[in-house]
Amino acid sequence: MLGILIFDHLNDLIYIKSDHSFLRHVQGMAIAQGLTSPSEISNVPAAVEPNLLVQLFSPLITSHQVMDVQFGNPYSSITCHDNTTIALQKYEGCVFVCVGRQEEEELQRLLNIVIRLTKLLVGPCVNVLRESSERRRVLGRLVKAWLRLVQQQQCYLVEA
Repeated sequence: MLGILIFDHLNDLIYIKSDHSFLRHVQGMAIAQGLTSPSEISNVPAAVEPNLLVQLFSPLITSHQVMDVQFGNPYSSITCHDNTTIALQKYEGCVFVCVGRQEEEELQRLLNIVIRLTKLLVGPCVNVLRESSERRRVLGRLVKAWLRLVQQQQCYLVEA
């Protein structure tokens, strides 16, 4: 299970890249919290309604931003009871979130790569990803390529 999400300063979803396992997990959480009914969920999830993601992640993103602004001590990850780990980082007012069942270090490394790729692709204007489907597609392909290369060649883990 792996999901990469980018939220802006208003907690609106800018970007999502995920696998089917993550989408099924989000759909299950939405049903459990009464945000949607089981009849509205398809068996093979192609996408999740962005409003569901905003409703599910908004409390987490808001508390992360409050901890950062008010106390200067934001948390970097959360591990849930079902061994799902959520890693968070902030760049240019946007919160980058990675959700998966991997170790925290792996998710943080992936977030660092996503932030680096975002910097290279759009610079400090992360909101461009919301409007440009081409840049979203390029970012998704770059992340997918990096994930594939990390599994096949150990030299990509060094990142020297």
